Amino acid sequence: MGPEDLFEREQEILREGMELLSRKSDAGNEWFVCYEKLLKEFEKVIAQSLRIMKIGDMMQHKLNTVTAELQVEVECRKRAEAAKEQVIEELKAALAKVNQLSGLLPICSSCKKIRDDKGYWNQIEAYIRDHSEAQFTHSICPECSRKLYPELFGED
Repeated sequence: MGPEDLFEREQEILREGMELLSRKSDAGNEWFVCYEKLLKEFEKVIAQSLRIMKIGDMMQHKLNTVTAELQVEVECRKRAEAAKEQVIEELKAALAKVNQLSGLLPICSSCKKIRDDKGYWNQIEAYIRDHSEAQFTHSICPECSRKLYPELFGED
């Protein structure tokens, strides 16, 4: 029996009670018996209403508990997502760093060529260009300029 049914039954009981009160019967005992039956029926309806209210309260309590658990779960997921994003950023930084040269490089003492992993000797510029994000431009340092073009600097 749903809440609407209980309300309708309560209204029906009240109508019957009003009808009994409006009768001007000399059979006072009959009226009392009918009123007593209605009162018992009304008490049953009230008891059932109370049970429904208790069930509603229990359901509300359960709903509040589940809502709180879901809020905790959402917060955990937000923290996990933030941690994941941080790890992704760290991995991106590590990947960018992989392009940097590191470790020991075998270099020729004379011509300054570098030996690669396959055993081939490469110009230092080509090796660094291929193993990093560096780009070369060429120039001459002052010491080499003096050595290569002494006539421009005038020997003392």
